[in-house]
Amino acid sequence: MPSNLADQLRLVLVTDDALVSAGDLPARCVAAVRGGVTAVQVPFKQLAPHALAETVRAVMAAVPVPVFVNDRLDVALAVGAAGVHLGPDDVPVAAARRIVPPGFLLGASVGSAGEARTAGDADYWGIG
Repeated sequence: MPSNLADQLRLVLVTDDALVSAGDLPARCVAAVRGGVTAVQVPFKQLAPHALAETVRAVMAAVPVPVFVNDRLDVALAVGAAGVHLGPDDVPVAAARRIVPPGFLLGASVGSAGEARTAGDADYWGIG
């Protein structure tokens, strides 16, 4: 992984389970990385934790870029993902920071000044 976080996150693929199935995801991610993607974020919010973990492991095995799990800190830690992307309704970033290992990246969705205040300990923000 690049040492500069901006290089790692230059072009992040946020996958969409409405457009691609979990089984097709690794191949799609490989193609995206060939096209310049520097990180992959896996939401797949409808999958059970075990199925999500299997999907994320398959993506991690397929691509040489950091893989992030959306919302599910437990799954991200269990599979050894590069990090987790947390929304305003998820575990607070400050609480997550206390339990994650060194080098584990925390991202946060920020859409308001209040969310920005609570996401202050994040390594990066997704703004929208």
